[in-house]
Amino acid sequence: MAFYNHPNHLRPKELLVPDQLDAKLLARSLDIKVRIPKKGEKKILLEQLQKDAQIVLDAHLKMLHYAEQKDE
Repeated sequence: MAFYNHPNHLRPKELLVPDQLDAKLLARSLDIKVRIPKKGEKKILLEQLQKDAQIVLDAHLKMLHYAEQKDE
């Protein structure tokens, strides 16, 4: 939530989230429209974003693990 409170970060008009998150709580907290896509292009987009985020996280964790091994 602090991300959107930063003066250099613009709030989106709409936020797409997976159904595991509480969309109502996010909408109230961020004061923006929050949707959980059920089908169509937005659902496909959200699924691809989740896959991409997992790939980036896995790569980052692998680099951290490699750096720890290198220091030993």
